[in-house]
Amino acid sequence: MAFKSSRGNPSYSRFRTEAFSNVGSTSSGAASSGPGLAARTKAQNRTRSMSARGNQDQVDLRAIILDEPTDSPNVDRDVDYNQKMVSDMEAWKKAIQEDTQVNGDPTEPDSTTEVPTPNETFANLAEELAKSANDPTFISAVKDLAKKYNTTPNKVYSIINHESSWDPAVINERGYSGLFQIGKVPAEEAGINYAKLSTMTPTQQVAEYDKYLSRWSYDGSVSLGLMQAAPGLASRLKGSPPATVVYAVDSDEWNANPKWRSGPEGKGPVTLGSINNFYD
Repeated sequence: MAFKSSRGNPSYSRFRTEAFSNVGSTSSGAASSGPGLAARTKAQNRTRSMSARGNQDQVDLRAIILDEPTDSPNVDRDVDYNQKMVSDMEAWKKAIQEDTQVNGDPTEPDSTTEVPTPNETFANLAEELAKSANDPTFISAVKDLAKKYNTTPNKVYSIINHESSWDPAVINERGYSGLFQIGKVPAEEAGINYAKLSTMTPTQQVAEYDKYLSRWSYDGSVSLGLMQAAPGLASRLKGSPPATVVYAVDSDEWNANPKWRSGPEGKGPVTLGSINNFYD
């Protein structure tokens, strides 16, 4: 059977133009303003490719998040990026929760609650002591003492806080007495009435502490803590570095005052720095 060629047929010519051209044609054979079949086919193929790619990306991301298996050849290429994205989002979420305390833990402190500073606490304790002892001149006596020795009232309060816990009548097991825990021998050397010290008012004890500091020619150039721990060494230790050893391990002072010791477990020697750390 013989076939007749269609190349001379006008319809064939228009089809061929549409099929292989990026420009469309009309029934008259003139070029149209729209794309030809070849251009439309390319565009459709690109659209299908982009759609398939987008769907596959969703599948890949879902597989990463839900840990589902996937046969996508694109997973290896995109998995690192997607995993990093998910990891970063989780880290960011955790950081926000920690910063804003969204875990709802009822034991968390209220951020609006004001916590008093040590100075404010000392001032309150001083007022309480003055009231309980019916001694209205106590606070002004401390201020005068601090001014005389070029220090601050709070540093004086810090000594009281650590030595006697604000108890003017306390006498410890080694015989140290009163707010400033003055021993019998140092008291006698300074002209302090040791026998009556624990029965004196807070203001009177401040005056006796003045005698103690004067006995050692205190001028405020070293800490009050050092004057408590080693008054006889104070002048020699003036300007020394914090690591300077004041009392060696196993000395009488080292054994009697574990809170003065250095080191994380309190096994080091008593140093200038460890004394100041305790009292400050």
